[in-house]
Amino acid sequence: MSALENPDPEAVGWKAIDAALAQIHGEKEPPFHFAAVPPYALGGEDPLQGISVYERDQPVPHWHFVTYGFSELYDKESDDLAVSGFGFELTFRLAMQEEEPPFWALHLLQNLARYVFQTGNVFEAGHYLDCNGPIALGQTTDIRALLFAAEPELREMDTSNGKVQFLQVVGITLDELLQIKKWNASGFLKILGEQVPFLITDLSRPSILRSKRVQLTVGQLAEGEGSNTEVIFVGEASYTLQKAGKVRVIFGAKGVMDLKEILLARLKFSRPFQVASSQACIVFSPGSAINWRKGTDGELEIRLPLQEAEQLANLLQPRVGEYVLPGVSDLTFEVRTTEIKDQEGNIVQVIG
Repeated sequence: MSALENPDPEAVGWKAIDAALAQIHGEKEPPFHFAAVPPYALGGEDPLQGISVYERDQPVPHWHFVTYGFSELYDKESDDLAVSGFGFELTFRLAMQEEEPPFWALHLLQNLARYVFQTGNVFEAGHYLDCNGPIALGQTTDIRALLFAAEPELREMDTSNGKVQFLQVVGITLDELLQIKKWNASGFLKILGEQVPFLITDLSRPSILRSKRVQLTVGQLAEGEGSNTEVIFVGEASYTLQKAGKVRVIFGAKGVMDLKEILLARLKFSRPFQVASSQACIVFSPGSAINWRKGTDGELEIRLPLQEAEQLANLLQPRVGEYVLPGVSDLTFEVRTTEIKDQEGNIVQVIG
């Protein structure tokens, strides 16, 4: 990435972002601009055309990163007249610990853009992402996951190319991520915002769940409301139907860690729970008796009474092996090793 020059005079989408930023940062130019060279359209690796970075003093000194490129910056190209491009731009607020914005934060935003541009999947407030390691490669930090939230100062705007909302990328810890899965993102974001003004990411921040008061509050709310997590996407989940109606369900060890925590938080409230991978989808549903069937879309649905769901949550462990509920020999769960890789594809942890 290199310094960014002034945008084309016809860049109506770009100007709309600038105008929104001027309302909180004033008319001054941002002190740091970065652009993709060569551009993505000409074979470059970075999808975002630009990232501006502002200095902020309040509520604490931090860098305010803002992307240009998820929305349509120039002419209208997409068929949806109501939405500009993917319909959003990302921001990232990072506690100021260096004299200049760190390059790892720029790479983080570009990596998120690669995912969106390559898959077509968009982010929304409440979405989350496990980074499989520190969000800043090579640094010691408990911040290892991302949560997407509504930007606290930049509101959704109408442009001649359609609507654009601003989503803030928020760094969180792994136990915070698990609590979100066991409860819901909106409730957790409210509590996180009370502890972390403007949801500023600080690599030195410990989990807010270290506070017994916060832990008790979140735990009570989660227990009373259950989990809003309808599905978790894992690296390995499959099944095989065998003779005489027997079935073998296969999970990776990492997926089992989440399954154990979320299963009861769903079924206790009569909510189904899906564990999905590129190979298959396993659906756990509340039922009066244990049974299973293959669905019309190829998914395996397992119906469990609450008592058996509790037994399964206690039985399954993130360790390699076979697990069978007492008295249910026709249903076998197999757990296999999971290899955790960092953003560069290196194996950093083996679970199982």
